[in-house]
Amino acid sequence: MGGPTTELVPDRRVPGQVAALGYRDYRWFWCSSVVSNTGSMMHMAALNWVVADLHGVTTATFVASIGLIPMLVSSPIGGAIADRFERRLVFLWAVVLQMLTAAALALAYEVGWTSVGTFAALAVIGGFTGSIGAPVQQAIITDLVPVSAMRNASVLNSTQFTVSRSLGPTLAGLLIGPLGAGTVFWANTVSFVVLILGLRTMEHRPPPARAADAEGYVASFRSGCRYTVRNPGLRVTMLAGFIVALVSSPLQLNGQVIAKEAFDAGPTAFGLLVGAFGYGSLVSALGVLAFDRGWTHKGLVMTGFPLFAAGLYGLAISPVVALGIVANAVVGVAFMILMSTILSATHALCDDEYRGRVMSVWMLLWGVAAPIGIMVTGLAEVLGIRWILAGFATLLAVYTLLARWRGSFDLIDPPLAHGPTPDADLLEESPDATVADA
Repeated sequence: MGGPTTELVPDRRVPGQVAALGYRDYRWFWCSSVVSNTGSMMHMAALNWVVADLHGVTTATFVASIGLIPMLVSSPIGGAIADRFERRLVFLWAVVLQMLTAAALALAYEVGWTSVGTFAALAVIGGFTGSIGAPVQQAIITDLVPVSAMRNASVLNSTQFTVSRSLGPTLAGLLIGPLGAGTVFWANTVSFVVLILGLRTMEHRPPPARAADAEGYVASFRSGCRYTVRNPGLRVTMLAGFIVALVSSPLQLNGQVIAKEAFDAGPTAFGLLVGAFGYGSLVSALGVLAFDRGWTHKGLVMTGFPLFAAGLYGLAISPVVALGIVANAVVGVAFMILMSTILSATHALCDDEYRGRVMSVWMLLWGVAAPIGIMVTGLAEVLGIRWILAGFATLLAVYTLLARWRGSFDLIDPPLAHGPTPDADLLEESPDATVADA
């Protein structure tokens, strides 16, 4: 599989469990991303809380969902751009746009523009700018570390999102009461500055090898979709990711519904409940980093899915918020196992010249799954949030049994994976493409 074309020299003093951090540019990228993504998770938690408080839970669900819809349009564009231009620069400009959008929301809140239309419009703009950069953020990893450190970098990349999920909602819950949601929105704006500075310190990397003869954006995305569909291993990781997105997105982006409907929680308890997901993920990430080399992708997902289902069942039946926090931490453990493994397998099965477009397919599926999951939890007042959580858990359990019966998870370990079968159409569009074979 493809990787960076320029030599990358690691710092040998860095422990093997975090070997990817031994590469200077990846270290800058990782550390600045932790700060920026923590700000983003603070922002999401505060926005959900404010909208629910001002306009009700149903409206908060609508705003959270509509902010994800732009993924359906802009993620394919971001993926195509990532495969034809220098990824660092593309991501840098996407982050600048996200910072300006965050500042606009903070300013609107401060001056009292708190209508549903204002929140929805800024959510759509933020979703658009964020989804342009999201495929690039995933694809850029291969420019920062060699193939030998790719799996470790994928786990670490998932870990930095986990740290953000741990700190973000908790900090938002603690700050909203004494300082107000406006403080949280401004903190998110400042956090983007840190990521911009981190990206500017990174060395120039050339665009992907075939960028010069890339197709038009629509044709480029279509060829990426065909490449993904024709790889059995990628088909498995995409479906698994879709299901994880469907179930996990409400827990991360619509946690106020669970907090209010299941536990009648205040802002502090809300922050702890949503933050528990991140803390569980962080503990899981440390375990995966420590023992990652002893596990196959199949073994990790076969552990993660049943654990995810068990945590959701526990959350559904928890009588008090303290037990709900524990159950959500278990969910976070499972989520981290699954996401780091699925992303690592996807990178391992993918040629670099298609990486941006494959990740745009990934983000597109998230853009479909996440709003569906959030809208389902928006029916909590009708169906009951506990029944919805139990239904999600049952979906995970059934999928795991079917995948195991069909042997689907065998395909996500590179030594067992069989790449896409080349045919005339694909070879015409990608004459020098290699078959994804391990």
